Amino acid sequence: MVTEYRSDILLRTLRTLHQAIPGIRASVVVTLDGLLVAAYPPELSESEDDPTGAFQVAAMAATSLGLAERTLERLKQGAISRVLMEGKDGVMVVLPAGGRAALALLIGKDTKLGIVMISAVRTAEEIAQVLGD
Repeated sequence: MVTEYRSDILLRTLRTLHQAIPGIRASVVVTLDGLLVAAYPPELSESEDDPTGAFQVAAMAATSLGLAERTLERLKQGAISRVLMEGKDGVMVVLPAGGRAALALLIGKDTKLGIVMISAVRTAEEIAQVLGD
């Protein structure tokens, strides 16, 4: 019996998401304290200096999710579903993936967000299962 590593499963999960939604430029799985767990495309992980690289996306995703969670809690708005930041050149979406991680996506500006969100929620659920949440 061949054991498959969680990192391989996560990478395959992110690759499947990118194949289903071509407008996704990058995706990362990150712990809630900002540790990069997986990135797609894999070359995102090669440079810590790249402002759109996996390490930067992971850090920003964890920070924005944490701030959004505290804000919603303080305002008594319930548990967070997602953080969506829209810029003129694209969108960043961060979704919780269980209680210990998050899925962050960088999306092209012309990509249909409804389709992305349906797939992203499913992917976040898969990630939570892989990580044991």
